[in-house]
Amino acid sequence: MFTIYVYVLDTLADWELGYVTSELNSGRFFKKGAQPISLKTVSYSKEPIKTMGGMTIVPDCLIDDIVVSDTSMLLLPGADTWNDPKHGSVLEKAREFL
Repeated sequence: MFTIYVYVLDTLADWELGYVTSELNSGRFFKKGAQPISLKTVSYSKEPIKTMGGMTIVPDCLIDDIVVSDTSMLLLPGADTWNDPKHGSVLEKAREFL
């Protein structure tokens, strides 16, 4: 199974993720017999975040729960709050993926 972690943070640009997450979750265009995808929202805390569009998202897991492997990836959407130092740990995790 592939795991795709989606980092969520306040002011997340929710429209940037819509097409990719809907297709990854539905799998409707995957080859027959393709491995399923697990989408997990991840953040620096389990507190709900508020997207730029006003939606509330409760993270599934924390940054420390991310497993970097050949079958996982990390999506980093845009947001107005990226300069906050509390997001530094996810950027370190992104370096592990690179």
